[in-house]
Amino acid sequence: MYYKILASLFALSVFFNGYCYALDPVLNNIREPNFGDIVFIPGSCRLNYASGEVTDLGGSNTCVDGTTGLVGKYNIIANAERQVSIKILQRDNEGDNLLFIPEGELVSSFETIVITPNVAQQINSGATGVITINLGGRLYVNQFLTPSTNYTLTKIDGIEWSELP
Repeated sequence: MYYKILASLFALSVFFNGYCYALDPVLNNIREPNFGDIVFIPGSCRLNYASGEVTDLGGSNTCVDGTTGLVGKYNIIANAERQVSIKILQRDNEGDNLLFIPEGELVSSFETIVITPNVAQQINSGATGVITINLGGRLYVNQFLTPSTNYTLTKIDGIEWSELP
């Protein structure tokens, strides 16, 4: 009896393993980073990726010091226990006088890696296959900006990623 059950379990495992399909990895934009209220004068500020705290840098008063912004959050859903290469690109001045240098972390159920902008980094997707990107960073306003205008700091194509073989 014991051998029949063992043989049946082995046959089932071979059957199901032979028909497992790989997941097509996907990137989800949950929330863009948001520095809160910005005074549209030249200067710089930082959004802490762990706490969301906004700090004005260099006394420019571009951002409201000590307020809380929104940390950017993205998920990559990949196959479990796979290496994923992720590169977070900085946003250079695109003619709107804004520069955004990302700071943050890549988090999986296996490990956490601090982001280095413009550098491809590898992370294990862990048992769940979910990698969370928590994103803050430094914002530089190079010239006076137009009030009541929305500016996007990150773009989906500013996050390069791929599941490695």
